[in-house]
Amino acid sequence: MESWVDTDRFGRVVDASSEGARLFSMTVRGLTGRSLLLFFLERQQLSASLRALRANDESTPLLRLPYRPMERRQQLVFVELTYGGHDRVRWHLSEAVPLTVPPAEIPHRTA
Repeated sequence: MESWVDTDRFGRVVDASSEGARLFSMTVRGLTGRSLLLFFLERQQLSASLRALRANDESTPLLRLPYRPMERRQQLVFVELTYGGHDRVRWHLSEAVPLTVPPAEIPHRTA
């Protein structure tokens, strides 16, 4: 199932997939009407992306951002914003699993 959230051009939720709402530990109904920006820890980057989208109606580059679902610890998510028409912005979301050890530093097992 695809994870997405639709907002107005300023980040207020107007609709979401059930999987998209789950990423924020909410139901679609509970998420609707909230500012999606408030869930993110780096709001300046998202605000700049929304401004750029309002200016030229093109999709934004893929962003990897920390966010905090309701009553849960911080996580990472990939976000791509696209203009959805009718003054809507579609947030395409996918969970980003952080590596605790960079791949180059993973010790190789020898026999």
